[in-house]
Amino acid sequence: MPLLGALKQDVEEFLCSHTELNNCVLIMNLASLHDIKTLLANAKKFLHEHNKEVFETDEVHLLQEADLLEVLSEYSSQEGNFCFVQKWVKSADERAERFDDLLQHVTLSKCSKEFIGSTVMEERLMVSVNGVKLIQQAMQAPTQTDPTESQSLVVGYGSGYMWLCSDINLQTWQSLQGPASRCSQNSACASPGGFIVSGGLLQGFKNLDCYSYNAQSDQWKTLPPMPIARYCHSLIYHNECLYVTGGFDGQNYLNSV
Repeated sequence: MPLLGALKQDVEEFLCSHTELNNCVLIMNLASLHDIKTLLANAKKFLHEHNKEVFETDEVHLLQEADLLEVLSEYSSQEGNFCFVQKWVKSADERAERFDDLLQHVTLSKCSKEFIGSTVMEERLMVSVNGVKLIQQAMQAPTQTDPTESQSLVVGYGSGYMWLCSDINLQTWQSLQGPASRCSQNSACASPGGFIVSGGLLQGFKNLDCYSYNAQSDQWKTLPPMPIARYCHSLIYHNECLYVTGGFDGQNYLNSV
């Protein structure tokens, strides 16, 4: 028996270290069947972290409905959840009758109107009394409120102070804590998920520093410094590159980029 227990432990460790897109659901079912808690937790963690990729594989037909519901409850994108339900239902013929019940776990009113028109209304399983009612409710929703699509606005003052409106629909403003070195006369530009600030004057000295702010996580990140300290310059973010142009170095106006 001790040898059997050791073998079971070795198998569990092996499967934990070899969980992949094409086997995570199978491993999860195996762990659930034999009540292997650590292996089950590891497989579920992998599924939730890679849900989009897993639902593109043949593994989805092995996923139990209870595990699907757990994925839907933890994933914030309602558009993604609708697609998960679509793929799960279509992975086996007998699952079509579960479509209406599973829609109770998807909030279509939090999907964009474009998604409703291009994806939801094209789904033949939506052709039912309940489906039509859900589509009507979603199309009549006043605003798109999916947190992954919410829009924020930041304004700043020359002295380095900033204010954040985390949802332009609510129009509620709050003071935004700046980066580690708050400079005056720095410059900023929009970037994916937030914005970038660089340069400026810090206690009268020219500054090289660059920082990016992520609105969703409310976190600042230090970026590589500029090669030339400057202030009153221009910034633009394009194709994953940050361009710094012009500005003043304290003595001369710069024409470098």
